[in-house]
Amino acid sequence: MKRKTFTLIELLVVIAIIAILAAMLLPALNRAKDAAYKAYCLNNLKQFGLSFISYSDENNEYIMPATGSCGTGCNWDWMHRTNAQGIIPWEKSNAAATSDMWWCPTSEYLWIDSSASYWPGNYGYNYNLGVRQTGVNHYFRMPQITNPTDKPQLLDTGYRLTAPNGLNVGWYIVNETSKAGFPHGDFQSNVLFLDGHAASHSSGDFPSSQAPWFCAPHYPGGGGCDAWN
Repeated sequence: MKRKTFTLIELLVVIAIIAILAAMLLPALNRAKDAAYKAYCLNNLKQFGLSFISYSDENNEYIMPATGSCGTGCNWDWMHRTNAQGIIPWEKSNAAATSDMWWCPTSEYLWIDSSASYWPGNYGYNYNLGVRQTGVNHYFRMPQITNPTDKPQLLDTGYRLTAPNGLNVGWYIVNETSKAGFPHGDFQSNVLFLDGHAASHSSGDFPSSQAPWFCAPHYPGGGGCDAWN
């Protein structure tokens, strides 16, 4: 008995059906991927939130400051502080990577180079939560903050190509609008608030005025964080 074979037309029809099904499924798969990235990023921020709350509990309710000075020739920022206290390590040694909490999985700029002193991150810290101004450290305690549920502490940031060398981990940009940090679907940014909760918000949920964010550059030679609008 002769075995029946597919004709060319039948084969093309099958291929066309497969292509149509793939085209229908691809957007759903992309949405699922975006949702997974957003959830992963939110979890990063929640972990940061726990570390910042731990810092406050151990330091007389002082909020983790954005940056400051500890004496002549000694400067530090929130990234150095979390690293020094062993909360979230970011310094790398040779090929040993830092904690991947420092970057959102949507980031396109992950520098992997054994010659670099530090691995980059792409979250920005609210610069107004404690800085060194006019030679004096200005820091805040949690009881001084009204409505901490509405006060952003850490969030997604963008990148700008004119940033300094990536070895300079601390960096902030004021009034930078070219690439604001909304890496998630529907132009959303993940935000950690002072009370420790994290949530996704669209650009329209926040005031249009600029705010500075103390960030980590994305890669040596360029790509620092933008302020978030």
